[in-house]
Amino acid sequence: MLTRELAEATRRAESMTMEFNAITSDTLSGISRADGPRRIRNASRALKDARDEVMRAHTRLNDFLSNGIVPEDLKRGG
Repeated sequence: MLTRELAEATRRAESMTMEFNAITSDTLSGISRADGPRRIRNASRALKDARDEVMRAHTRLNDFLSNGIVPEDLKRGG
């Protein structure tokens, strides 16, 4: 589950990177000048969130592999 979580987070981050690059390329080329800064800010926030998600997933997987720590949300019972 943790490996899948990391892979999915990585795919989202890669997608957000491509979107950010496309938006900045469009804006720098003069397309959509009026809303360019807003689009870049929104894409930047989405990219940051996606990268944070990758780091969180990586930490969870590393904690499990290195120390045997199972994240609370994945524990059964209680």
